[in-house]
Amino acid sequence: MEFYRSKESDPKREYKVGNKVWLVGRNITTRRPSKKLDNKKLGPFVISEKISSHAYRLELPKTMQIHNVFHINLLAPFTEDKDFHRRQARPPPILTEEGEEEYEVDHVVAWEQRKNGLYYQIRWKGYDPIEDTMG
Repeated sequence: MEFYRSKESDPKREYKVGNKVWLVGRNITTRRPSKKLDNKKLGPFVISEKISSHAYRLELPKTMQIHNVFHINLLAPFTEDKDFHRRQARPPPILTEEGEEEYEVDHVVAWEQRKNGLYYQIRWKGYDPIEDTMG
């Protein structure tokens, strides 16, 4: 039966406090309009405590508002990218008093008239052009 055992339930897999891991997003609901377009993994997050051999506590941002203990099957190892140190860090979003995230606009790249009104392509301050949004 060894052949049919799931790779996720590997008893040898273990994480240490301080390691970074991805959180598998299969049981987490987000504000994305479609689960198909949602991120498969969230994070990386730092492990703050080992609860048991199969459960770990993660350091999650307060804006996520979910429980921070997860089974080992919902964690995936995070490996540092070789070019990670050369990349610019993105500025974190500004949190309002209501706890919502806000981003600073760098400039309007383009605009167009549609039958519902004007739509603007926005360049966000500190982000790459590939992350421009239309709205």
